[in-house]
Amino acid sequence: MGRVNLKDFYGQGCIGIQFTSQYLLLANLQKGLREVVLKDYQIIPLEGLKGDKKTVAMEIKGFVGRNRFLSDNYVLGVPGEKTIVRYIDLPIAVEENLAQVISYELERYIPFTAEEVYFDYQVIQRNAEENLLRIFLVAMKKDSLEYYLDILKEAQIEPTIVETSSTALLNTILFNYYRLDKDLRAIIHLEDSSLEFLLLQDKALKYSRVLTLNGDVSCPLKRELEYALWEEGRHGYNSTIKELIINDARVEVANTLLPTLKEATGIEALASDPFKKIKVLTDPHSALPANLAYPIGLGLRGVDRSWGKINLLPIELRKKRKRGGLLTTLVLIGLVFLLGITSLSTHLIKERRDLNRLEHSIAQIKTQVSMVEQQQKEADEITKEIRFFDAIKNSQPSKLEILKELTSILPDDAWLTNLTFDESKVVIDGFASSASNLIPLLDRSPLFQNVEFASPITKGMESSERFKIKLEIESGQEK
Repeated sequence: MGRVNLKDFYGQGCIGIQFTSQYLLLANLQKGLREVVLKDYQIIPLEGLKGDKKTVAMEIKGFVGRNRFLSDNYVLGVPGEKTIVRYIDLPIAVEENLAQVISYELERYIPFTAEEVYFDYQVIQRNAEENLLRIFLVAMKKDSLEYYLDILKEAQIEPTIVETSSTALLNTILFNYYRLDKDLRAIIHLEDSSLEFLLLQDKALKYSRVLTLNGDVSCPLKRELEYALWEEGRHGYNSTIKELIINDARVEVANTLLPTLKEATGIEALASDPFKKIKVLTDPHSALPANLAYPIGLGLRGVDRSWGKINLLPIELRKKRKRGGLLTTLVLIGLVFLLGITSLSTHLIKERRDLNRLEHSIAQIKTQVSMVEQQQKEADEITKEIRFFDAIKNSQPSKLEILKELTSILPDDAWLTNLTFDESKVVIDGFASSASNLIPLLDRSPLFQNVEFASPITKGMESSERFKIKLEIESGQEK
């Protein structure tokens, strides 16, 4: 059983397409059963393309064709400096009509009318004491966004989501960085001539800004930190930053920039690998460029592994995503099949009632009635099977998940001859080169607890040992 590697089965996929002021960044992300995989990426300098829409579109089409990407799941990222970001406070009482209120008062927050921009918003915090909602508002001029949409149209691509570079970066950070909690943290992402600054608390974006750099990093960063903290304090929120995180794990960054930033700001600074939880298929031994955090974050949004809900795509251009690859398709086919059987069973039951009412006057159709009765029995058996599959699907964890877990942790020299489920208990029988080594392997699994032998180990064929192990299903997610 150890030879079956279910982790290599990939389902839902997404291509992230990020434009920055200098680059076109592309990433093909696939969501597997237990991991997210970067299958391919490409970084294209825009300077050489001279802003020609057709040339840029050809580069995108080439990447999509090279990856043989058959889904329609594309997420577009626009440059942060092309968007307007505001953090506004509104009374909780307007939450039910929040969209209308923001649209009506939009000119109070940005220098444009609602007719001149595409905008979206997200509630990021509720202040119960002040009875206020903290709103994350993003807007972009219509002609600016339509420039990028025209390029994708030329490439015959219809995006499902459009978001800004700040939220794309946040998706990558939250997916890979486990230390985020209720403390306030500043995230710094460096480009060649710009700096993206994020302020996070409790896995929520509190503040974001794109800064243009002229060589020095520490001075503009210190000014931005002071302004961000002033904004937080002005709105009655926490105004103490616990640590400063550079979204780059390269050694040269850690050795040069970290001490400088710590000295300039007085805040503990550290470097974080933005891709430590991403499996890379292209070249797993090479460090990924830091700016891939943008298209990877877009891909994470496309496979539903993200924080943000912002979507600047005009409502009339939005369409429902086809959610999932082969695995989801097979599940949907199975559900349609089961619904069809249920519908057929209901129809047969109705026929049976009608035949019973007419039985006193139609004695000559007894043979047909007998056939209907046989069909009824078959329908009952099918109903039992449906309930059986529903029980498998709804069990916590499911039997399929237990089988998958056993497949992934049992070694190649171990095989099972019998597997018994009894509510929250499982008993497995089989052979292994060393049966005693199986107990710690099973005990380390987050799905199992109280793992022990159900009977003494006996000698099997050749050098194998026969075992019988019983274990209980762990009720929580982790031990």
